[in-house]
Amino acid sequence: MKLGATVLKTLLLAFAMGALLALTANAASSTSGIPSPGAPRRSAAAPAAVTLPEASNARFGGKATAAKPSADASTATPDAKPAAPAAERRPAEEIPLPGVSIPYEGGWMSLAVESGVFHLRFYDAKRELLRVPAIRATARWNPPLKTGFSRSVLLPANEGRALVGNTFVRPPLRFRVFLTLIGADDQVMGSYSIDFES
Repeated sequence: MKLGATVLKTLLLAFAMGALLALTANAASSTSGIPSPGAPRRSAAAPAAVTLPEASNARFGGKATAAKPSADASTATPDAKPAAPAAERRPAEEIPLPGVSIPYEGGWMSLAVESGVFHLRFYDAKRELLRVPAIRATARWNPPLKTGFSRSVLLPANEGRALVGNTFVRPPLRFRVFLTLIGADDQVMGSYSIDFES
């Protein structure tokens, strides 16, 4: 009987020690996060989805799309330049003529010194260049620094748009010119006395 009681006490003590060890192990695993061998495993939480920018997706093989501007974004456009005003036609009396201008048959005649010689041109009332009506002209003048008269014959040039002299005109260009126009059959078309100054 004593032997049986002793064995029973030993079994009870062993059972109590086993239960105590089991409770200690469960407490330790719940504190450290390590599941006990008999405890059911908890499923790990799924990681949160990370959305990469479109540029980053392109680096990793994704399709990059350009960012669309907002609908209310204003587009800056350069202001249209105003059309240039049409060039106004100057009145005939304001169009300058070369040299000295003389009225001639409803138009104008101008005498100028260009490249050292006389140039005689003819214009209509609107001061547009005309073909010369004379076949030649003669000019006579008294240079300020020379004794006596100088003479020049002016012949057609520039496709009949001017009569050009053949004598060098010495400066200073301030003297009186006696000009004679000669037409067909050597008929005198007119004679003019011009106070020339240039």
